[in-house]
Amino acid sequence: MKINSKFVKLLVPTSLLLTPVLTPFLYPSLGTKEEKCKEKEGFQQLDKYKRVVIIGIDGIGRFSKNANVPTLDKLASSGVSSFYVRGVKPTESGPNWGSMLFGVFPERHGFTNTFLESGLRNGGDNDYPSIFKVLKKNYPNVKMASFASWELFNSLIETPIAHSSEFYLYSPMTHENIFWRWWLRSIRHHFLKSSIYDHTLVPKLINYITDPKNNDVKLLFVHLTDTDEWGHDYDFGSQQHLKQIEIADSHLAKIIQAVEKAGWKKDSLLIITTDHGGFDRQHSKNTSKETESFLIICGKDIVPGSRIEGKIQRKGELLYNMDVAAITLKALGVEIPSNFDAELPFGVFNQEKKNIEEVVQQLEVKIEVPPKSN
Repeated sequence: MKINSKFVKLLVPTSLLLTPVLTPFLYPSLGTKEEKCKEKEGFQQLDKYKRVVIIGIDGIGRFSKNANVPTLDKLASSGVSSFYVRGVKPTESGPNWGSMLFGVFPERHGFTNTFLESGLRNGGDNDYPSIFKVLKKNYPNVKMASFASWELFNSLIETPIAHSSEFYLYSPMTHENIFWRWWLRSIRHHFLKSSIYDHTLVPKLINYITDPKNNDVKLLFVHLTDTDEWGHDYDFGSQQHLKQIEIADSHLAKIIQAVEKAGWKKDSLLIITTDHGGFDRQHSKNTSKETESFLIICGKDIVPGSRIEGKIQRKGELLYNMDVAAITLKALGVEIPSNFDAELPFGVFNQEKKNIEEVVQQLEVKIEVPPKSN
């Protein structure tokens, strides 16, 4: 279509003047400048969740694909998921759970298995606060809890936070009586090679969830460890390991039932993940079998059966289990710290993926100006 050049001279300045005024009415999806900035970071306004429940199952990698896990399968089909998630390196529990809590790579937060096994704790002076501490800063009276079968997991949480009156902390090896701890560690774990830490933890967890006085908990982190112990004892991916993954799935079913009984399902975001996989009886060599992880996320803003997609900044890379930190804060309406390595993946909260440049390209009209006549 050819347009008269005089008309173009009049149209262009006029359109430039009217565009800022008319755009919000004609194309409301473009949003405000602030909204577009958030969109570029992968954000979208959503009704925040009342609470987030994170369930971490230690040492299962993607081996659940070879096991009978009806609960995991049902959660994956009812939420958004990815089984192509990468654990951080080194592929040890401390660094990976630490990255999920602190939202940064291990070389930045510095927590290793050696540090944790030495009996040291997070004194709270780390340069990178945990998601627990970030929430505490935003909600001073926030109620939070951690139930960890591996007691050293709780050492990652800042001591002033973990021992505050609003925080509930539990681990079988620190909160049970001395006889039961001896039975769990010396007899069941080391002698019989049949760890039952999770069997001890899950009933305590269910009691906590179904107690009405805990209805206002904002962040609950659950760590199950028997799957990792059986991998170390019998080889990761062995029949014994797969059987323990199936037992973990049955534990997960009981936890979900408790969440539903407590009335939490309608206003909670549920995240299930793992720290690493394994090879033979270890997971410290950073091989592909050891870095394999997954993410399953269920909640009111989640499209059932959808898949977690790529990132904005880390295009072409796999997701990290570390991204749990960013997802958690976003769901609770808290700004993600600028120093985070963790990112909010596209596809979790069904974010708008179309940026303003794409919209402009769609609206672009080619104007052909006729050549001057001789």
